[in-house]
Amino acid sequence: VRTLECYCDAVVLRHPEKGTAVRAAEVLKCPIFNAGDGAGEHPTQALLDMFTIASEMKKIDGLTITMLGDLKHGRTVHSLANTLSHFKIKLNYVSPDFLKMPEYVKKVVSERKVEQAEFE
Repeated sequence: VRTLECYCDAVVLRHPEKGTAVRAAEVLKCPIFNAGDGAGEHPTQALLDMFTIASEMKKIDGLTITMLGDLKHGRTVHSLANTLSHFKIKLNYVSPDFLKMPEYVKKVVSERKVEQAEFE
């Protein structure tokens, strides 16, 4: 990746191994965007989702956002919940019990004082 930065102003990295973007950021001097890393986060998709929400709703603060489906394995919803938790919103999670939003995601969101509710 260090060779890449000689040819660009920023690096967008998507890699199948979790944590690769963090390791690359430690050696790069240019900005790096994590476009997905294995089973880890998917922050670029979260940014696109945030842009869509803001464009369609004209705001983010004050909204109630409901996420449904496979919340356990969906790294895009993990990243989106994390990103949304920086705003004054309420999050609803709808999924079968065996596909619930992981506790570690709910903990991060809760630490930012965001109201969360779960439904089956």
